[in-house]
Amino acid sequence: RRDFMAELERRVDQAATRDSGMLARMLIHSLTSDRVFQSPRQEMDFYAPLLAAVTPDDLNTRLRQAWPENGRKITLTGNTRIASEGADPAAVIDSAYLAATRQPVAAPEIAKAVRFPYRSPPPSATAPPVHREQIEDLAITRLTLANGVRLNFKPTPFSANEILFALSLEGGRAVEPLDKPGLATLTREVLNESGVGPLDREALQIALTGKTTSLAFGFNQDRFYLKGASTPREIELLFQLLHAHMTDPAFRPDAHRLVQKRLAQDYQQLAQSIDGAFRVHGQRFLSGGDPRFGKARIEEVQRLTIADVQEWIQPILATSPLEFSMVGDFDLETAVGLARQYLGDLPAKRRQKVDVQPGPVFPKGQNKRVRIDTQIDKALLVVAYPTDDASDIRRTRRLNVLAEIFSERLREEIREKRGAAYSTGAYSWPSRAFPGFGLLLSYLPIAPVDVDPIAADVRSIAGRMNAEGIQAEELERALEPTLTGIREQLRQNRYWLQTVLMGSSRYPEQIEWSRSLLSDYSAIGVQDVNALAREYLDPDKAAVFEARPLDGEKARNDKSS
Repeated sequence: RRDFMAELERRVDQAATRDSGMLARMLIHSLTSDRVFQSPRQEMDFYAPLLAAVTPDDLNTRLRQAWPENGRKITLTGNTRIASEGADPAAVIDSAYLAATRQPVAAPEIAKAVRFPYRSPPPSATAPPVHREQIEDLAITRLTLANGVRLNFKPTPFSANEILFALSLEGGRAVEPLDKPGLATLTREVLNESGVGPLDREALQIALTGKTTSLAFGFNQDRFYLKGASTPREIELLFQLLHAHMTDPAFRPDAHRLVQKRLAQDYQQLAQSIDGAFRVHGQRFLSGGDPRFGKARIEEVQRLTIADVQEWIQPILATSPLEFSMVGDFDLETAVGLARQYLGDLPAKRRQKVDVQPGPVFPKGQNKRVRIDTQIDKALLVVAYPTDDASDIRRTRRLNVLAEIFSERLREEIREKRGAAYSTGAYSWPSRAFPGFGLLLSYLPIAPVDVDPIAADVRSIAGRMNAEGIQAEELERALEPTLTGIREQLRQNRYWLQTVLMGSSRYPEQIEWSRSLLSDYSAIGVQDVNALAREYLDPDKAAVFEARPLDGEKARNDKSS
């Protein structure tokens, strides 16, 4: 009841600044579904009395009506072989279901009431910030606390009653030990499943019933973070949660066991999927076999223990420099005061630089083929070229445009003319953690029999762009939607948090990048893009990854003959 009410209240609070595209889709859905469209206030007026009046008996009665014992239907989808040769699959399914119904079922334990915060808040930090800077034109305030924690704030009017925030630590997957692939992923899942202090994940969820504030531990290439969302009325709660995760992290063995089972299931699905093949095999191939790229193999992950997780991440939590960023609808001085109270209380961080192992090496001119055990007649082709890292923002932006034009040529020549692929695309990926490393990839789901001729076509398209360059009209078609997207980005809290503020203490140039975003993209010319095409779309440097079903080789040979 409290969760439903909190969601209704959130919608009312944010009604005035809803995204126009989302609102249009909601209106169209209501019309095409013969439903009456309601505003958030109308939904609140309609549902709140129902929520207040409903009882557990009402819900139990309705459940029994909706879930009678007769007339149930079991539906299974997928390509798993569930019956041996000659056996009836329906009989196998029926037998498994009946066996499950005969198993004893224990009533669930009713969780005891729990509270959060589970201990007294920290004392207010008395020492004033050692540095405070106001960036007037961007409405950004930056501070450094006495214990070294960096703070970035940007109040915005973009989305009413929305706050996005992140507490960043140095490191990320780049510092994952080379002999322990998958440790970053396992650490993320274990920490999120373990909850905090005496509260496991379920107890923490119960303690936060009726609240909209949420956060989770995550990582990217060059940092770890605790990132989430909140509202002005729960602003202190978000700082309490951050403080608890930093000072009282939990590493629960039962969370580790659950996560290992979940990751094994995920891996099994990916290993039997053409689309999953690139994550399992392709990304590591394009990094020259670097185990910090792509999804670790399940046997690698299963070797990792809860001790591996704790011994790796706990020193990082204890010693890494911290940076807190907040964007959205909040009072600046209230946020600064709470940050001083809850983050200024943390121990001073000592480590100034993390050690990163040698970086990946692109497999120039190499090919890799994998075969997937699936009955789905589908293949995946990836043709990639080495580029560069993200340190030069002008180059990064122009590589994005080059990739957009490459993607459009693939659509016209592979999808439209040949009809051989549906969702073709290309994108640029420059590294933030590894100097000199970047990729420009083309990604094509196609029929297995088309892999070799399409691979030749893709290389030919890139070769022509390398030798002949692009046309002005191609650049115009690529830039128009890009500039529209940029104008929308500049009005989104997510952009200012994730692209501008997060990491700005380590990369202060990000602040300046936000100023030039629209003007620099608008100034991109044909010569700029052609220079990058000549430099990076070198036919001799292309690497090709392909994934086909096990029987795809037979189908290809049949067509050839």
